Amino acid sequence: IAQEKLHTDIMVLADGGSMPRTTIGGALLDDIARWQGDKDRGEFDFNVTINRDQQVKTPWHTTMQTEMKAATCHSPTLENHISVQRLVLDKHYSLNVKAVGLQGYPITRGDWYNDTFVRPDLVLPEGANVKSEDFFGPGGSLHLIPTSVLVLYHPIIELTVSTQTYLDEFKNNTRLSGFPGPLTLFGLNFDVQASLQHGVKQNETTTTVTIVPPEDQPAQILGVTSVKKSIAT
Repeated sequence: IAQEKLHTDIMVLADGGSMPRTTIGGALLDDIARWQGDKDRGEFDFNVTINRDQQVKTPWHTTMQTEMKAATCHSPTLENHISVQRLVLDKHYSLNVKAVGLQGYPITRGDWYNDTFVRPDLVLPEGANVKSEDFFGPGGSLHLIPTSVLVLYHPIIELTVSTQTYLDEFKNNTRLSGFPGPLTLFGLNFDVQASLQHGVKQNETTTTVTIVPPEDQPAQILGVTSVKKSIAT
């Protein structure tokens, strides 16, 4: 029965293709409409600041390479190498991340879905060429089962470091003023030119850089939460 529904309980995609019916619960469209109004009022649902004393030692203590590619085909590729370790260890380090909207929405599947599909203790047919570990082991395709999607709207990042660190890691090593395209951080898109126009707050001791998204940036998927399926022992 489940196999029959797999071919009939489908949803049509924008590109004309199809897939087994899967929906996102909650009121995403209503939330986006509310967030758009909140953005105009400068209100934020999410606002967290991490300073040097609250730092997470991994994976922040690594050296990260950020690649920035121009939008036009013939423009040169610009790269900047930022030492994340040095930023976090800076005595004035403070990272403020805020977003107008941040909300999780449950993922529901159609009648085609049966929980026995993802049971680690499921007995496979005799003579099968696969084992449970192939699905539920650390490298298996069903190691993590998505249960909800996390949606972020209009994120803003404010990074404060020592002025000397800013000069060494940002201003002296990048050419952002000549870069027309978007900047991707943490998998999210930001507007380089709008961020530059927003300004840099600087004094002899500290510098604060504010990175903002494009005005027309739609809600973005930040990630998914999952249930880990373990093989019974």
